Parts: sequence; C-alpha cells; structure tokens
Amino acid sequence: MKGVIFPGATNVKMDQVYEAKSGKQTSLAWNFDGDFTQSFDYSKYPLDYKTVSLRLWPKDFDPSIILMPDIKSYDMRLRTFGLDPRIILQGYTVSETYFSYNLTHYDTNFGLNYPINIPFLEVYFNVSLKRNILSAFMINLLPLLIVLILSFGVLHIMTSEEEVSEKYGFKLANIDNVCAAMLFVVVLLHIRLRETITYDNIIYIEIMYFAIYFGLIYITFLGFLVMNVKKKHGWLNFLFYNDCLLPKALYLPAIFGFILWGTVNFLK
Repeated sequence: MKGVIFPGATNVKMDQVYEAKSGKQTSLAWNFDGDFTQSFDYSKYPLDYKTVSLRLWPKDFDPSIILMPDIKSYDMRLRTFGLDPRIILQGYTVSETYFSYNLTHYDTNFGLNYPINIPFLEVYFNVSLKRNILSAFMINLLPLLIVLILSFGVLHIMTSEEEVSEKYGFKLANIDNVCAAMLFVVVLLHIRLRETITYDNIIYIEIMYFAIYFGLIYITFLGFLVMNVKKKHGWLNFLFYNDCLLPKALYLPAIFGFILWGTVNFLK
C-alpha cells in the first residue's frame, strides 16, 4: 500500500498531488495537513533549543519496509533544505533541517507474524530551532532588572539615623510598603510566565525571579532589624556599622552569586 502515516498526529488529511513515472521509478506527491503534538524541554528557557520532528511510518505497516528520504531531490548545500524560507516562527529562528533514523522497540508485534520486540526503523524529518533571546529578554528579564535597580535604590537610602530619614521624608516603616509593591509586580510577572510556558519543573529564568524574591525579603528583614533589634542586641552592631554598610555591600554580590549558581547548575 503506497503512502505514509504520521504516528501520534491527529486530524491528518492527505491528498495526492501527482504521480509521475520515470523508467522503473514512480514518484508520488501528497499534500497533508493535521495536528502534530510533541513535548519539549523548557528547563533552559530562554537559552533553549528545540527540535521539531516529523515522524513517518510506511502506510503498509511492515517492519521489513524501510522509508528512505530522496536526498537527491533536495539542495543539500542549504542548512534549511525542505522548508519554505518564508515560514514565520514567532520567537524562533530556524537553525537547520535534517533527516534521521531511530530504532524503536515495542513490546508487541501489533498482531503481525513477527517476533515481539523486533526494532522498527523509523525515519524523521527534523527542524532545529533557536530561540530569539531578545524578545524573551524584553518581556521577562527587563522588568526584573528594573525591580532590582529600584530595590537597590531603596536599600541604599535606608538609614538607621532617624533625623536623616525624617529630613529626606523616607521612614523605615515605608520600606515594607515599597517592597510589597515591588513583590506584587514580580509575582504577577512570574504567574504570567507560568501561564505562557506549561512545564512542571523549574525553568532557568525562574532563578532570576527567586533572586528578586530573596532580595526583597533581604531588604525587608534588614529594615526590621534596623527598627527593632539594634538597641536590644549589642552583638549585632557590626551589621549597623557605618549606616549598614556591610549588608548594603553584600546585596548585589548575593543576588548575582545566586544567579551564577543557578546558571552553572541549569546550563551545565
């Protein structure tokens, strides 16, 4: 039986376009349309790569039949052969296309007169995609960078001297409100990211969100110490030396150190 099928695809419609004979060779062309589903790994988003694979079986389901790509009919000098150059993939750039084979073992012979676990040689047409990091940066990372700068500004103007804080109209009691407002923004961005990318595990870009969460909690906790603990525990005076110089100096190194640790672990 002539033709191919697409395992795992749904609502597939195929129409034969032409049939041409050249000597002993017969060429048939089909136009097909359908819903093709494939699971992807988003753990390294937005520095991830995707490979979209079109899996093909012969229509006459027989392990002895092997599909072979007609390599001579493609311009193999192109890295993206077999793909319309006008195709639009939002957020991605096509890196390359290629054919591949994969040996697949099934625990059934599908009712055929073949031994169980005989490997099926399946052919794939693969499209490698590279994510455009600029759009992901503008949507996800730029707002976080702004929040980080604002939070560092709040930390910088924090002072344990009441007369100074009253002079500039900023009291330590306002720190909780400012941090809560920035936290609300970050949580909304985080929820939006999770709604956009359906993935059960933690993804790389979430390391940035966790770093901002840590930073806002850090500032809030330091403000609490300045307001309530300084006069009760003299052994904590090193934290308040030179108007909390040490905690302020450690803020950005701690944030970027956490991001660096997450980068090493996620991208290794």
